[in-house]
Amino acid sequence: MAPVPATTDSSPSLYSIPPVLAMLAVIPFVYVGYRVFRYTKLKHFRLAPIRTLFALLHSIAIYLIAPFFYSPDLTRYINRWTVVTGGTDGIGKAYTIELARRGLRKFVLIGRNQEKLSDVKTLLELSFGCRVKTYLFDFAKDDFEQLREYISNIDVGFVVNSVGVGRENLERYGDNPAADRQILKINGLGAAEFLSIVLPAMEKAGGGQIVVLSSSQGYRPIPLLAAYSASKAVMSFLCEAIDREYKTISVQCLTPALIATKMVYYTKGGLFVVTPEQFAKQAVNTIGLTSKTSGCFNHEIQVRDRSFIFFYLFMYCMCSIYVLYVLQTSTRNRHGTCRSTVKKKHH
Repeated sequence: MAPVPATTDSSPSLYSIPPVLAMLAVIPFVYVGYRVFRYTKLKHFRLAPIRTLFALLHSIAIYLIAPFFYSPDLTRYINRWTVVTGGTDGIGKAYTIELARRGLRKFVLIGRNQEKLSDVKTLLELSFGCRVKTYLFDFAKDDFEQLREYISNIDVGFVVNSVGVGRENLERYGDNPAADRQILKINGLGAAEFLSIVLPAMEKAGGGQIVVLSSSQGYRPIPLLAAYSASKAVMSFLCEAIDREYKTISVQCLTPALIATKMVYYTKGGLFVVTPEQFAKQAVNTIGLTSKTSGCFNHEIQVRDRSFIFFYLFMYCMCSIYVLYVLQTSTRNRHGTCRSTVKKKHH
């Protein structure tokens, strides 16, 4: 899931920015218009609508037509363990509940908050009659070798890897080293290390299915969210490689856009933002259909736009965001407010 920078109530409003400075933010938009006009002369650009049409048809087939004729076969995993990271909140929790609703009954929940682990455990046991184990583990500092030993003794058939952290503010890479380090360590190295733990156990047990939560921000490098987009790109590339390396293990990479969770400060779904429950229901339907998808139709349409909008055009759009960031930062400094750091919630 892709996080969205947010300001606290104590931060100054953009309306407090001097008008002359605010007008500077318009310049990049004018330049974007010029670049669009220039790109229309390129032969490659004229082919973009065709690619976009095929991408749209593919999205319609997967999310609107396929559900009438296809349902993922999860019966092979009913008597095997489903291991979940990041399953105590947001997308991971909703995805776990959706799997239980569809018949899976054995879960291993891995997270760093024992109270939340116990709450989800109780929910699964009372609502669905599941057998649930919990494993207390902090992906930022705990021993992966101990986790490896624990997983090696389990018949793992299904894995949901949704551990991750986000950040509250737009920041240049290097301005907040602690936040950058934690994002890369948990979202990238930690999530990747976890896959190296479950793969041998799954292969030994006869294979299975892995679902990894990446982000649409992993498709392209995002200025001011460099560490986050880089960590998600790591997982996207890793998933594609692993899916080809293991014959008995299928790996699906989910690349959603905005989802109404605590990480992005949205509480309701809409046209571009969906709820975790809406996302999980559609995402589970795509198991076995595709190895990489946004997880829901709303987000797939947004992500498919990259077939039409060139990367460089996107980068020019980001210039406007950067200008607003600079103006916002200068205003915040004048008011004496402090800079936000990494979101500390990870499960």
